Amino acid sequence: MVVIQLTSIECDLCRRVGQARRDGNRASGVTDLLVAKENPYHMDIQGVAAELAFAKHYNLYPPLDVGIRHGTADFEMNGRSIDVKQSDYSDARLIVPPYKLEEGRASDSYVLVTGVLPELVLRGHARKEDLHKSFNLVKLRSIVYALTIDQLRPMPKRHECTIRTNLRGA
Repeated sequence: MVVIQLTSIECDLCRRVGQARRDGNRASGVTDLLVAKENPYHMDIQGVAAELAFAKHYNLYPPLDVGIRHGTADFEMNGRSIDVKQSDYSDARLIVPPYKLEEGRASDSYVLVTGVLPELVLRGHARKEDLHKSFNLVKLRSIVYALTIDQLRPMPKRHECTIRTNLRGA
């Protein structure tokens, strides 16, 4: 578990990018696949915050793009594509919808970040092969793959990360 504290400027950046992503995707006609009942702007802002917390910890440039997003990975590190998932709840599960594990859309690893601005916690990660098992399928608001925090792999230490490039870049 790694705790990341974002500054007030970083929090403002998350709010602006999250709102711009939501507005841009809706204006472009991108189907909203959000199944959570929370405020969708809150969800997008916290998603950006999770990406920024991950980037800050691993000294990566965060994905600040606001163009149309198609469920691609957020980062590449050690030759593996990484998708960052966020939940407000400290006892959350890592939840990945089945379409995010389809051939051509799947990331190599999925990271769970919990908390809300300004404090976020990198809880752990799962490899695609960890998640993509029928016994991990559960029915929440829809059918999803889910792992509890204790089923996640620990976050790699910073010195263990050799490739530090971002998929979407700046």
